[in-house]
Amino acid sequence: MKDILKKAREGNANAQLTVALNYIWGSDGFPINQRQARIWYKKAALNGNPEAMFNLGTMQIDGEGGKADLTQGIEWLKKAANFKRKHTYSETAPKLLSEIYKHAYYGIEKDKKESDYWKAIYKKRKTSG
Repeated sequence: MKDILKKAREGNANAQLTVALNYIWGSDGFPINQRQARIWYKKAALNGNPEAMFNLGTMQIDGEGGKADLTQGIEWLKKAANFKRKHTYSETAPKLLSEIYKHAYYGIEKDKKESDYWKAIYKKRKTSG
């Protein structure tokens, strides 16, 4: 626990993601704490970790660990979806964005063009992966 926190505090994005995940799951000696998880996801996202970008985005949309912020949440999902390097949510992020715009989830206005755009990215990634 101390080693990973030290690395996270030093700015290591992967360690920051691990700390956030530990707070989400209450693992490796960390208590379950959504607020702390959101803080560490943001640090990792700001340091370029695409998995943290996705997780932070969904937490912000749902208001987990703090105030809901739909605009910021969508922006983080887009950053994760546009991330060039393959990552855990390479397919999930664009698929989720497509569904959000297709069905007007979370009060987002329906937008067929936006939905189709993210759906095309999802399909491209799914066939190339």
